[in-house]
Amino acid sequence: MDPPPPNVYKLNTDGAFSSIKQIGGIRRIIRDFQGCWEVGFSNISKATNHTAAKFEALEIGLHLALSFNFFPLEVETDSIEVLQNLDYPHLIFNSMVDSCRLLLKKLRNSPLRHSFQEANKVADFLAR
Repeated sequence: MDPPPPNVYKLNTDGAFSSIKQIGGIRRIIRDFQGCWEVGFSNISKATNHTAAKFEALEIGLHLALSFNFFPLEVETDSIEVLQNLDYPHLIFNSMVDSCRLLLKKLRNSPLRHSFQEANKVADFLAR
């Protein structure tokens, strides 16, 4: 995980869903520009599929950043599907897309980037 620029926070999110167990997990972590852990945790997800779990992690992470006034903020997710749905939403994810867009706007249009799962080891570990 690359650190953000000086005086910028970084939110990393991840979500997972097991179709066999019909259960998901989500995790969020916010660090400062020195890589110090500010806040983060994991939860069981209400999602019914993999992409919904990733959206849930992002949405709750954005709420968390907003509630703690962590901005300026950079956001990273390992989900290409989330990034694609933010640009071209699928009907199933419309409400989550709208919520995430609104939160990103409230967070001063925080940039949202893709990060490979290997670069997001802490959030990935929390999800399991």
